[in-house]
Amino acid sequence: MDLTPLPWLAAACYIAAAAPGLARILRLGEGGAQAAKAALLVGLAVHLTWLSGLHATPGLGFTASLSLTAWTTALILTLAGLRHPVTHLELLVLPLAAVVVVLPVALEPSTVIFSAALLLHILMSLLAYALVSLAATQALFYAWADRRLRQHRSASLGGLELPPLESMEELLFLLISTGFLFLTLSLASGAAFVHDLRAQHLLHKTVLTVIAWLVLGGLLMGRHLRGWRGQQAVRWALVGFALLVLGYFGSKFVLEVLLGRSWT
Repeated sequence: MDLTPLPWLAAACYIAAAAPGLARILRLGEGGAQAAKAALLVGLAVHLTWLSGLHATPGLGFTASLSLTAWTTALILTLAGLRHPVTHLELLVLPLAAVVVVLPVALEPSTVIFSAALLLHILMSLLAYALVSLAATQALFYAWADRRLRQHRSASLGGLELPPLESMEELLFLLISTGFLFLTLSLASGAAFVHDLRAQHLLHKTVLTVIAWLVLGGLLMGRHLRGWRGQQAVRWALVGFALLVLGYFGSKFVLEVLLGRSWT
């Protein structure tokens, strides 16, 4: 069976799912919410089918890693939307997922998972990166809304009203705390696969990931002990996210795309 059309179909579904939010920003109407939810579910299913059908070759490639992370992020966003307003997050996450899902078609149509233990580690890592990515996106929206309100202006994107700051802050720390949990599990499960940090090209990735773990843990501790919130929370969340991106995708991009090497 030819799976080539699947990533393009998934991308179209993601764009369709983000369309109502964009229409609200442009003041073009309020309809299409149920159709958008259906499109998102179809997009997730098609995206997963495409990922599961990739041919097995050594290594979890750069674009395959991005695609897996995009799928995980979109899934978490869908689940978060059951209890929290996330339309503003969909406006960034879903179009980005639409771009990422088609990357392996042209650049690297392959991936493999070696064992159940490694699968567990990859799953923990993907969940951590996805949650922290959503937290960083939420932090940016929170910072923008907070600034607008301080200027006595409406915290809206055209016709789309952002949730109250309290609600945005609640979701922000929920994403950070859950992401920190999975990042902890990722570091713990990954220790079994480390034999020589330098020989496996894992030194930079490990150091940056541990620093990110400390930053996010410090933010949560500061929140619990000193009531950190607002712009302070935003800065820490963005720093933690940047470190994770540099640690994993930055190192992987340099090794695999620029240098043509692998750390696996």
